[in-house]
Amino acid sequence: MVELDPMLDEYYESRGWDINSGIPKESTLKRLGILHLVNGVLDESLVLRR
Repeated sequence: MVELDPMLDEYYESRGWDINSGIPKESTLKRLGILHLVNGVLDESLVLRR
């Protein structure tokens, strides 16, 4: 059987997403130029982890 959890962590990390939540990191949103789209929309305790 294939262990998918380590592969998913690697995928999230390669995309610049938080491996615990699967949500893009603040640095990723900044790099993509879309940080302003999520400011004030999402709970900062849930997202924007560096």
